Amino acid sequence: MNNMKKHYTHLITFCFLFQSLILLAQESGDTIEPQDKDTFTVILTPDLNSDLITKDETGTKVNLRIIPILNDVLRYNIRSSTTSIEKSTETNDKKIISTEETNYFYTEEVFEISSAGIITFKIKFDSIIVVSTVLSDSEERTIYNSNMKNYIWSHPDFIHYSSFIHEDFFIRVSSKGEVTSTYGMEKMYENLYSAIGDTLTINQKEDLKNYYNQDYFINILQSQFQIFPEKTIYEDYGWVRSFESEIFAFPIRNDFNYKLTDIKQNSDEYIVTVDAGLSIKVLDKKVNDEDISYELQNSAFSGKANYDFNLSRGCLVNKLSETSIELKLKISDNTDSIQSYFAVKNYLSVILLQ
Repeated sequence: MNNMKKHYTHLITFCFLFQSLILLAQESGDTIEPQDKDTFTVILTPDLNSDLITKDETGTKVNLRIIPILNDVLRYNIRSSTTSIEKSTETNDKKIISTEETNYFYTEEVFEISSAGIITFKIKFDSIIVVSTVLSDSEERTIYNSNMKNYIWSHPDFIHYSSFIHEDFFIRVSSKGEVTSTYGMEKMYENLYSAIGDTLTINQKEDLKNYYNQDYFINILQSQFQIFPEKTIYEDYGWVRSFESEIFAFPIRNDFNYKLTDIKQNSDEYIVTVDAGLSIKVLDKKVNDEDISYELQNSAFSGKANYDFNLSRGCLVNKLSETSIELKLKISDNTDSIQSYFAVKNYLSVILLQ
């Protein structure tokens, strides 16, 4: 049953990735809005990026794009809180509750804007704080704070955080909000290799770099950058994005629904508000993975989010999202079968500090 733990890890990963995905919208999604009109009247105002907002007889329409101010410096806090519950034969039918709250504080500078609208941001993590708790027969709590030097050596599981703090790196983001690449992390990796004693092979180093470049940093920062639809959106209308993926070996269909709920002017800045929701349909409730079969006996999914985006400054103001996943499984191999219950709840907030 070792593969069961592998899929449970995937379950938690899925829940974290949802915080990025729930606010994604791509051209493949269907837009729910009135038909485009032939002419539009641009709101006549000198406000920055106000030409992204137009009006016609149907209403107000927004071209959702990221057009930031060159050299603008932003400070953000991303807070992710995940609670997972497991009850199975492997836990002796005891309910084990684990919680982990991670706070990332980082500085972001608009470093370059290309003629094609590709934005390069210089990023620096100022501090990272993690509080982990495991509750079963007793409570075990671990606290990591990058601001306290002694934590580096007393908490080796978090040594990667200590290697990344206060080191600049870069990300590229499209004008529609997709984080496309990261680079400039050589010093961060040197710190990491040195911290673990330079014991890694060349292949192991490459695997680490690929993981942090392609998965870790992009997933974290994509939760700040919202991918907007290609089409302009009327106020009180929205768009849909659907795709298939997998959770704990089961194929699922994800339907994301977005709605532009508000456009307001705050001084000389325009702020738009978007709400989002998720529905999931399990496509096959019994699957085989290598020598293990999984049968989904019961499940429940929910997810919602909302965010405010400063259209004039070209940046996210705040975002809140929450998800809940519950699975009751029968897991079997060639010799026996077990009943398992898993639940993961995640709350995520992104706040512009300045």
